[in-house]
Amino acid sequence: MRKFIFIFIAIVVVLAVGYILANRSGEPEDEITALIEHGRQSIEVKSVKDALSCISKDYFDDNDIDYDRLKLIIAQAYRVESRYQATVEVPTITVNDDRAIAKTHVVIAVVNEGERNEVFSGDVVIHLKKEQVRRFLIFPAKDWRIIKLEGTSKLFEKALSDM
Repeated sequence: MRKFIFIFIAIVVVLAVGYILANRSGEPEDEITALIEHGRQSIEVKSVKDALSCISKDYFDDNDIDYDRLKLIIAQAYRVESRYQATVEVPTITVNDDRAIAKTHVVIAVVNEGERNEVFSGDVVIHLKKEQVRRFLIFPAKDWRIIKLEGTSKLFEKALSDM
């Protein structure tokens, strides 16, 4: 019986620590900056999964691109053998409750056999919202996700014409 109680207490402690870790939050600006950096890194390592982890399922922009279409565009772009190099300037972030806007300058280049070819350079406005997510598959939490990008029409026009 003691063994059962000890195991039960250990499970409760592990779940409590997991819940606390899953729901810790910092300053919204720091969380958003980290999300943007995660997105930048996903471009360079060409990880569709990591890129989509930054995007809301409610994504929709002025180019009539929704989450599913964006997923297809990203997957297609990552199929090329060349590697990408992405630069994102420190964003200016405005937070309003569970919504935020980040403004930054983005440069994306294709690097192939030592040759660097810039495919996009421009000011981008990133619209975000705080969404309900699950951490460690069981703990509810809220994270920032991108719901819209502005200033990327040149990039998407090129991507859509290549499809």
